[in-house]
This record gives sequence, structure tokens and C-alpha cells, in this order.
Amino acid sequence: MQPFLDLHYLYALDYARRDYEGANGDLATATPRLQKTGGSHAQRDLFVQTWLDTLFRTNRGGEAVAMLEARAKARPNVSYGFGLLADPGASLSGSI
Repeated sequence: MQPFLDLHYLYALDYARRDYEGANGDLATATPRLQKTGGSHAQRDLFVQTWLDTLFRTNRGGEAVAMLEARAKARPNVSYGFGLLADPGASLSGSI
């Protein structure tokens, strides 16, 4: 799956250079199309996680929460720990 590998390295460069604005713009464009491009579920999930990180690093936390909520609705049987979104002050102790 050569196109997927090319994308992987391209976006890794922006992120590695700490160009989070650039990485965010690129990932916002590419991530919704990753299924067509190829790669495993784990590889595509890594793109989403990286995009979420760029959203937080560029003060777009609201967009990140919206993305997390959309993912939770799309895959209701996957445990993401979204109870923490309902109570941001909740303690993590005892949850592990």
C-alpha cells in the first residue's frame, strides 16, 4: 500500500518538526480519506490519535472532543473511557 506509506512519512515530518498547525491542516484533509488510501485499522487509528494531539496542541480542544464523541457513537461497543468526558474532574484512581 504505497500511498498510505507516503502519507505516513509526509505527516510525520510536520509533526516531528513540531509544526502542529501544518500537521493539523494536513491530517484534517487526509484522515477522513484514509480508508480509501489503505493501511491497517491500527495505522489509521494512529493517524486519528496524532490528529487529536494536534487539535489539543493548537487549542482546538472542542473539535477534539467532538471527534471523540463521534467515534464513540460510531463504535458504541468499544470502551474509550468517555465517562471522563461527562465529568472532567473525575479521578482516574480506581479505574485501572
